[in-house]
Amino acid sequence: MSALPPEILLEFQKGNFVVKRSDRRFNQVSADESTEWLNATGKKSGGLVGITRIAASLSRWTLSYNLRTVIASQTKAMLRLTTDDEDDEYTHTECTKSRMERDDGDESKICVSLKEHCVFQDGGDTLKNIINKDVVTPEIQESLLGEHLEQAQMKVFVDKRLCEPPDSDQHLGLKSPIRKNKAKTFASLYEVVQLSKNKQNTIKVDRQILQRLVTVYRAGHKADLENVLQHELMPIPPSLAATNGSLHSTNKSVLANILTKHVQTPADVPLQEPSCLAIDGQALVMALGKPPDTTTFGDYANKFAETVLKMGEK
Repeated sequence: MSALPPEILLEFQKGNFVVKRSDRRFNQVSADESTEWLNATGKKSGGLVGITRIAASLSRWTLSYNLRTVIASQTKAMLRLTTDDEDDEYTHTECTKSRMERDDGDESKICVSLKEHCVFQDGGDTLKNIINKDVVTPEIQESLLGEHLEQAQMKVFVDKRLCEPPDSDQHLGLKSPIRKNKAKTFASLYEVVQLSKNKQNTIKVDRQILQRLVTVYRAGHKADLENVLQHELMPIPPSLAATNGSLHSTNKSVLANILTKHVQTPADVPLQEPSCLAIDGQALVMALGKPPDTTTFGDYANKFAETVLKMGEK
């Protein structure tokens, strides 16, 4: 800047190095940005798109651009959309006096209707869902209305990204991902947390099950509510599968102990009439293991059949 000619330096000091579309204060942009705006204007509807290869059309659009801009500006001024006075600003339709009065009247009518139906009569200072009458807990209300989550996240952002030294283990880059706040909402009222193998699993209660039953009943189908309500209102049976849908691993030995816990089995069972013997084939295979002098599958089959016959003789 010190090497500029005095007259150019004076213009820079006056602020004459930007482009302004009007006499307002906060509308100064650099020259390259104003050129980009002009290029964008030319690419819009009625612009240069489709006529760049036609010299006559391109010249006509370029030479008439300034005149068309003046006509558009005067038209806006005539309709009082903009003025040359920098203190006047464009007024949106929703900010006019008549529109504001109409909106206030509509709001008053809504409030009157809500009061007539006693929507907020028993709510008090507690948040309440006006549709299904759910009332939140103090923890959820603090999560929705309080600012502690945002303030804590902002403090962590500033401390770990701006205050911590770059060589610290706690330092995070400025563009590092930000963890989401798991804020509690109305939906949290119907979430149940279960502990499974030192992990917390969140189960969401299916609140539409009764709605579907009513829909089935109204459609004329038979719905046995007594039978339905005997089971858990969950998408999966917890006795067979986990909350994520994966089946529980089986353990036959545990099931056998449960089934025979209070059963007394005598060593010898006298048979007075024809009977049968049920043998668990897989358990017998595991019990046999690898018998001695067995080298082929045929030898193993003979040993297996011999064992079964001996068990039947008893």
